[in-house]
Amino acid sequence: MKKSTFILAFFALFFQVYTAQGQAVKYVLFEHFTQASCGPCADQNPAFQDGILANNVGTVHHIAHHTSWPGVDPMNAYNPTDVADRVTYYGVSGVPTMQMLGKKWTGQPGGVTQAMVNTEVAAGSPIKIDVSETSDGTDRSVRIAVHSMGTSPAGTFVLRTAIVESDISYSSPPGNNGETDFPNVLRKMVPTAAGDAITLASVGDSVIFNYTYTLDQSIWDTSKIYVIAFVQEETTGEVINSGSTNDPKWGISASGSTFSQGSTGSPSTFAVSLFNMDNASGNFRIHFTKDQPTGWSASYTFQSSTYTADSIDVTIAANSAEDLNFNITPGSLSGIGDYEAVVTSLDDPSIAPKVFSFHLMAGVNDLIVNNAAGLGDGSGGDASTWESSYEDGLIYAGSTNYGITDHLVLTEAFKENALNNVVNIYLNIGWTFPTFNDETIQNLSTFLDQGGRLLIAGQDIGWFVWEGDGTAAQQAFFTNYMGANYLNDLAPAPNDTATFNTNDAIFGTTGNSDILNYYGGTYYFPEQITPVTGAEAIYFYNGDTNNIGGVRHESGAFKVVYLGVGLEMLGEASVKNEIMKTAHDWFWDGVVLPGVPELLSSTPTMKVYPNPFSYATNVMINLKESANVSLSLYDIRGHLVYSSERGLLNKGVHVEEIDASALSGGIYFLQLSTPNSVVNQKLIINK
Repeated sequence: MKKSTFILAFFALFFQVYTAQGQAVKYVLFEHFTQASCGPCADQNPAFQDGILANNVGTVHHIAHHTSWPGVDPMNAYNPTDVADRVTYYGVSGVPTMQMLGKKWTGQPGGVTQAMVNTEVAAGSPIKIDVSETSDGTDRSVRIAVHSMGTSPAGTFVLRTAIVESDISYSSPPGNNGETDFPNVLRKMVPTAAGDAITLASVGDSVIFNYTYTLDQSIWDTSKIYVIAFVQEETTGEVINSGSTNDPKWGISASGSTFSQGSTGSPSTFAVSLFNMDNASGNFRIHFTKDQPTGWSASYTFQSSTYTADSIDVTIAANSAEDLNFNITPGSLSGIGDYEAVVTSLDDPSIAPKVFSFHLMAGVNDLIVNNAAGLGDGSGGDASTWESSYEDGLIYAGSTNYGITDHLVLTEAFKENALNNVVNIYLNIGWTFPTFNDETIQNLSTFLDQGGRLLIAGQDIGWFVWEGDGTAAQQAFFTNYMGANYLNDLAPAPNDTATFNTNDAIFGTTGNSDILNYYGGTYYFPEQITPVTGAEAIYFYNGDTNNIGGVRHESGAFKVVYLGVGLEMLGEASVKNEIMKTAHDWFWDGVVLPGVPELLSSTPTMKVYPNPFSYATNVMINLKESANVSLSLYDIRGHLVYSSERGLLNKGVHVEEIDASALSGGIYFLQLSTPNSVVNQKLIINK
C-alpha cells in the first residue's frame, strides 16, 4: 500500500465552475453502526434504507460499521479492528447508532429525515473530493484529489478512506435479528482507520493521495467494491465533505445563503449553478415548489428566460454550467417562504434528483421552531406533526407576525444573522431525539443574552440532557437558561393532570388539563423538575406542589418558559391556547428589542411594525420614565377610530397590538399621549 501527497495547481473547467460559486457539492456522509444480531437494528434499518438511501442515490454516502456486539455477525468477524477503531472514535455504546457528517449529528437511523439531508446538501462545502480507481485484477490503485473551492475552516484535518461493498445478501440470516440484506458494508480502511493528516490547499489548488489495496476475491464480490473518502476535522469530529467512485458528474452548486430576511415589496435573489461535467450534453428537468404566504411572488431565471411554471426541461452542454436564479418578493403578510428546486436527469433516472432548498422570512416576530429530529420510538416523523398546537395558540394570542420553521433552518438563519426582528422563539420538541445539539444551544444562548424569549416544551428533554447524550454545554443551558433542575423523566404518579399554579403571577389563571398518553404504550414520560433560584413553578402534577412539571425563568434580559410535556400531550385545547397566549403576552410585556436606543430625554418614542400592514400591527412604546399612556388612532378625516388607555406603565419598552381588521385601507395617524408629551406617526393599511 503506497501513498503520495503533493500540491497541484489546476485550471480545469470544473474548477472554474465551482470557484465561481465558492462552494462544492456537499455529500451527506452517514456512518451507521449496526449488527446482524441486534433486534432494534432490524426495526429501524429498513426505514432508513427505504426512506433515505433509496431516495438519495448520488447525494448521500453510507458506510455500515458492523459491531462485535450484541451477538454474532460475520461482517464484523471479517474486520473487527477497523470497526472497533470507529466505535472508539465516536464513543458508540449501543446499536443502532447513526453519525451524520461525523459528530455533527448523533442519533438513531429512524431519526434521520429528508429535511436533514436537504439542509446539509444546500449548505455546500468549501472542498470537493474526487475519487477514481484503476485495477489490474488483483490490486486496485486509488487516486483521491481534495480540491479547495472556497475558504476552508481552520482546524486539524484527516483524510479517511473506506473500502465498501455496496450490498451483501445472505440466503438466511447470518445473525439472529432476521436481516439478510446489508448495504454498504465496510470491508477495510486504508491505510488504517486513523487515516492520513491533510493540510488543505489554498483556494484553486489540490492535495492528491494515492493508495493501493488488494481485492479479497475469495470473500468479496469485487463487482460491488467501491471507495468512499472523507475529510474530518479532528477537534469537532465534523466531516467537511466526502466523495466516492460512484458520484455523478452533474449537480447543483450553491452560492450565497439558503436563508434570508426580506421585506414587503423588495425582491430577494437566491443563486445556484447547474453543472454537467460529462463529455456529452445532458437533459434535465427543473421542478420548482414553493410554500409561501398568500400575496408573495416567486419566479426563476435560467438561460436568460424567466419562468413561473412548476417545471421546465432544459439541456446543458458537455463540460459546462448554467446559472439558475430564484427571485422572491414578499407581500404584506408576514411569514416564512419555503422553496425547493429539484433537478432530475432525464438521461439517467437511476440517479436521485439533486435538491436545493432555501427560505425567506419577512415581518416575523414570533417564530415557531419544530425539532426536525425523529420520534423517540424510532418510527420516523418529526415535531411538525403537532405544530398546529403552537400555531393555534399564537392565533388565539392575536399574533399575526408569526412564522414556522424547523431547527435545521433556524441554524441557517442564525448563521446568516437573519433573525433581527424575531423576539420570541417557541421551540416544539415533543418527544424527538436528539433534543438539542451544541450548535443549537450556542445559538439560543446568544439569542437569549440579547434579550430574546424562549418557550420550550416536550417530554424527556431533561432525560436526554442529563441521562442520555447531553453535553456539558446542554446541561449548563438547562440550568442557567431554562431555569430548572432535573429530577425524573417520569414524574411520580399521579401524573396525568397539569394543574397550573394559581399563586403564580403570570400563569395563575391558565387552568388545568389532563395529560394524554399521546405516544401510546409505555411511551409516557412527563418530566419532574424543580425551579432554580430565580425561577418559578408554573404547573404541578395533579395539584401536588412537590411534583413540578413546568417553570418560567426571567434573568437579566431574557425570559424562558419550560414545559416538561409537549403541548400535543395536553387534552384541553383551551389550556393549550392559554399557555401560548400567556407566554406570548409575558414575553412581549416590557420587551427590549436589540438595537432600540435609550431615550435621551423624557419624551417617549413609538415604533410601529409592520407598517404598512393589512389586519394587525404592533406598537412598541419606549418610555424613559413611568407615565400614564394612551393611544388614539385617527383616519385621514380626523375621526377617532381606535383608542386605548394603557394607564400607568413602568419605564422601558411595552408593546400593544392594534386590530385593524374592521378598518378600511388608507392612511391613518396614531397618537401616543402622556401627561408631558404627544408623539404622532403615520400608518398605512393595505387592503
